[in-house]
Amino acid sequence: MRILLCVKQTFDTEAKIKPTADGKSVEREGITLVLNPYDEYAVEEALRIKERLGDVETVALTVGPPSALEAIHSCYAMGVDEGAHVVGDDLISLDPYVTAELLAAAIAKLGDFEITFCGRSAVDDEAQAVPAYLAEKLGLPIITSVTKLDIDGGGGFVTAIRDVEGGKETLKVPFPVALTAQKGLNEPRYPSILGIRKAKKRDAQTFTPAELDVDLAPKAITTNVELPSKREAGRIIEGDAAEAAKELAEIISGDL
Repeated sequence: MRILLCVKQTFDTEAKIKPTADGKSVEREGITLVLNPYDEYAVEEALRIKERLGDVETVALTVGPPSALEAIHSCYAMGVDEGAHVVGDDLISLDPYVTAELLAAAIAKLGDFEITFCGRSAVDDEAQAVPAYLAEKLGLPIITSVTKLDIDGGGGFVTAIRDVEGGKETLKVPFPVALTAQKGLNEPRYPSILGIRKAKKRDAQTFTPAELDVDLAPKAITTNVELPSKREAGRIIEGDAAEAAKELAEIISGDL
């Protein structure tokens, strides 16, 4: 069995970000970049599948500038077997459709996979669009927001429980299939210091957009990026409990 992991290098969720001078994207200079947290759940699940079934190859694939190789290094440190990188200095803040086209073209060169795994979303843009676009381009069924997964390697199918509004849904789908990992699927492991050191010495198979014959012209253009408005200071309601409760009710109802 082969499992593909589509991963992304994103901003650390603790980083203080700001828009670029032109207001078209987010300033990357001086910002800590990490493996997208939702992708960590996908990587961990693939490694657990390998530990259970044995004969499994895991491959991590990313799209981005040269620095995005660090996302592959993070996957290596966790235990992923191989890595591939669609690389280019201009592969930053791509629209989801173009990203999916680049991933699909690279996958065509990497071979067939029983499972194509992505994180539920990337924490930098929260578009949640790339996995669906990619599945459509690869002709795969997709199960999103997976919180529990069982693999029947002999039978050739997955049984997944996913989050839906107001409950859970269980789906049984044959290989090949695309999945997106949601928080709660597992608890990602921490790489060892030795694993991190070894990972940093490894490279990855590389592709360029030209080699993949993919047009980078965006289908969607970001017109403006801005920080959210600062929260207004809270209001303290004075008086006894009955009066305060009445005033609070009036505030909530919009009468004040």
